[in-house]
Amino acid sequence: MLEPLKNIITIFFALSVTVAVMSKQHVYASVEEERLFEWEVTRVIDGDTVGIRVEWGPLELRKLSIRIRGIDTPEKGYRAKCAYEKEQGKIATQFVTDVIADAAATNTPITFGNVSWGKYGGRIIADMYVGTENYSNMILDAGLAVKYDGGTKSSFCD
Repeated sequence: MLEPLKNIITIFFALSVTVAVMSKQHVYASVEEERLFEWEVTRVIDGDTVGIRVEWGPLELRKLSIRIRGIDTPEKGYRAKCAYEKEQGKIATQFVTDVIADAAATNTPITFGNVSWGKYGGRIIADMYVGTENYSNMILDAGLAVKYDGGTKSSFCD
């Protein structure tokens, strides 16, 4: 009985996301003329993942995670494979927290572009921009991330 309802909700959600991503609401052209979406960042999960809130779809599904494209940062907490990774994960998480706080303090928009569904359900993969600067470049330049193309992750413990 509940399985068909779950399938209908999933299809509705996927269609809602597709329509919202393809719509022209909250779309801003960058210097590169990429379509950008300004979604509210509600939380920092770690150095390469943030939580957002959107204004479309069912209320229960308006909170999404965005995995930031092109980077991998060390894990924190129980997911870290060694003490060094755990410590670096905390530093990377604080880095993105500070970047988002600084953007809010200076009214610098945080936008997302090159949006697609991730290989794990419920997560979006996207570029994140702080003003016109690509966040991936910022954290790579700080030495707190490595380049990542979606394949096998490198170890931070070697």
